[in-house]
Amino acid sequence: IELSNPLFKQYGNPFLLPTNTHYLSFNTFKFVAKSNSSYGINLMGSKSKNAIVRQISFNKNGIRESRPINVDGVKSLNVYMNYNKQYKLQNDLKVSFRPTINSIFEHSFVSLNGEMGRVDFLRFRPSMNMGITYKEKIDMNLFYSLNASFSFYKQTNLFKNAQLITHNLESEINVRYSRRFSSETKFIYTQNPQISKGLSKHAFLLNAGMSLHFLKEDKGQLKLYCYDLLNQGINIIRLTTGSYIS
Repeated sequence: IELSNPLFKQYGNPFLLPTNTHYLSFNTFKFVAKSNSSYGINLMGSKSKNAIVRQISFNKNGIRESRPINVDGVKSLNVYMNYNKQYKLQNDLKVSFRPTINSIFEHSFVSLNGEMGRVDFLRFRPSMNMGITYKEKIDMNLFYSLNASFSFYKQTNLFKNAQLITHNLESEINVRYSRRFSSETKFIYTQNPQISKGLSKHAFLLNAGMSLHFLKEDKGQLKLYCYDLLNQGINIIRLTTGSYIS
């Protein structure tokens, strides 16, 4: 038993059985030189017997207790797909596009105060990256992603279905003024429409820096980098587990 936190007791379980997990995966990648494009697909699935989940309970004094138990039928599926295409509009101008889809599905179990239920978790993250290079001196990258997470609880009334959707937009510009001197600027915008009341649903972050290379073969670097130039001062962390949110 772990008693470092008197309000949270963590018990062991000498009767646990070893987990047996089977994996099945598929991977492919192809580069087409004629069109200067490529694509990749990565699929992985798993199924576990005697998987380990935490059984949570609260005693009459409100102290949370946790102990590991074995369950059967825990499954997961990961899907990752991407495509990359580059265009040469002029001799000195290159434009590239890289759409990506990353999805995760997990089927597991939750246990609270002796009641066992199923939970299906789905995360869907499509994104698009666009790159622009001019004369090998100016590099610009634009990135957008949608993050959608869904939790579906079954055979239990302890939890309600939940979802979280956020948007992320990033822009980065690197300029090489000479062989040894360069600058970089990065802008990040995040939107979270489900954030708690009293807090902004929008976050803006601007970072910038300059670099000077020196020594033989430019092995030395002197860099000045500034964070949060807009003085947003935003840092929000939310932790969610099977039985509480903080």
